[in-house]
Amino acid sequence: MALVLIEPAPSDLLEPGGLGPATAPNTAMVDGAVELMRSEPVLTRALALVAPVDPNAFSSSLDFRSKVLAFFGNARAEGPSADRPEAQVLKLARSAVTVNRRGLTPVIAISARSASPSFAARMANAMAQAHMELQWEAKAETLDRAKGLVDVQLSTAEARLIEAEADPDLAPQLATLRNQRDALQHRALELTMQAALQLPDARLAAPASIPVESSFPDVRNTALIAALFAAVTAIGIGFTADGWASGVRSTTEFATLVGAPLAIAMPRLRMRRSDGTSHADQVVTAPLSPFSEAMRSLQMHLTRSPDAQPSRVIAVMSAGEGEGKTTTALGVARAFVAAGQNVLLIDADVRSAALRQHLDVPSSRGFEAVLSGALGLADVPSLVQRDPLSALNVLINSGPSTLPAEAIFGTGILEKLLQSARSSFDVTVIDMPSFRWPADSSHILRHADAVVLVAGWGRAERRALEDMLVSIRASQGGRHIPVHPVLSMQPHTLKWSLSLTQLSYASR
Repeated sequence: MALVLIEPAPSDLLEPGGLGPATAPNTAMVDGAVELMRSEPVLTRALALVAPVDPNAFSSSLDFRSKVLAFFGNARAEGPSADRPEAQVLKLARSAVTVNRRGLTPVIAISARSASPSFAARMANAMAQAHMELQWEAKAETLDRAKGLVDVQLSTAEARLIEAEADPDLAPQLATLRNQRDALQHRALELTMQAALQLPDARLAAPASIPVESSFPDVRNTALIAALFAAVTAIGIGFTADGWASGVRSTTEFATLVGAPLAIAMPRLRMRRSDGTSHADQVVTAPLSPFSEAMRSLQMHLTRSPDAQPSRVIAVMSAGEGEGKTTTALGVARAFVAAGQNVLLIDADVRSAALRQHLDVPSSRGFEAVLSGALGLADVPSLVQRDPLSALNVLINSGPSTLPAEAIFGTGILEKLLQSARSSFDVTVIDMPSFRWPADSSHILRHADAVVLVAGWGRAERRALEDMLVSIRASQGGRHIPVHPVLSMQPHTLKWSLSLTQLSYASR
């Protein structure tokens, strides 16, 4: 940055005291000087003073036009810059130089931006020098024109004097003509000397020095602004996502949706599991863990339900896969066993057969073989296995089944099996298929005395849960089946109410 002080120069330096204090400039004069410094002639003269000029020296990195054209294979510039490289340099210089008045003072600041610190200082000083040179040249040119006019009058006066000296009749005018000639000669000499002694009405009060640090980018301020913008954007996105997300995310919301007094929160489980292990193992291995406490709370709610019966069939279901249904079924079954109950856990999820991945038991012919008629009811006791960690009795599947719901659950075998289980066990817990298989669920729900509805935090949509509740009510057959909600706090991707795609049918 270079600082230029505007101060009117004395008009006649030949007079005594001509170098005295300058008069204060008025506002119009300073504003006019600012506009002159921004003009193309001053910029052109400044570029000539710092020549040769490399266009890459200017801060043109934010001009994306050429980069976009080059990306699309059209790097040729359009307009006059294509045929006049100096026009492109002039355009870059105009965007790199800023001229502003400092408040109401007669000081004008000239700022130059460049990729080179030394070139930036040279350019700012060259702008001030170019303005003063052009101003001096303009004053000198004015005086030269005035001297030309005086020279014309001087030639005329000399011609008339010569004519008067040759004509005796004009002798009385000789003295006057000589005085006029001498005055014009004196004036011509003064104009010649004034043209050489002119001073501009501005001076470079503070030349620009080479900057020691770059002005852009301002890393600190840019980082602060970016962090603030990111925080505001994140908060805005969070509130927007919170408003659009349709997944259930609180026990109060879930309980209100189901119409239950409260919902049990299954805590977030951080431990990893593999086949043969389960998060439900904590009921036995860590009885004081938050998960074990949640399962005991669910067991107590099921036991203290107003319509509780001596022998009950409890169906555990969810809207989709991976929401903690099988973990909850195994956990609450073990909680009943810990309370002294004789419990049977049935793996009725014949589509995924996920329970066998939670238990370290031998895999043989499973429950689906009995339901499909491949094995008789007399073979069921041989299929029941003992939980390795507790006294829980388990009837599992050997693998996913591809038979339709009518061939598995519509044969009447399930009803007979559950009647036998009511007479042999205090509590029968059924690990239901997810609601992705509504026909399977409808067949089983007719025999249930209570339903444990498991929803994954942020994953189970309200609409899907409402559809499940309608299906549960429709399967009651005039009976009232209490629904006990359980919210699994495992983090999942939120479900949004805005669907970008539509479901469609396809053959596979």
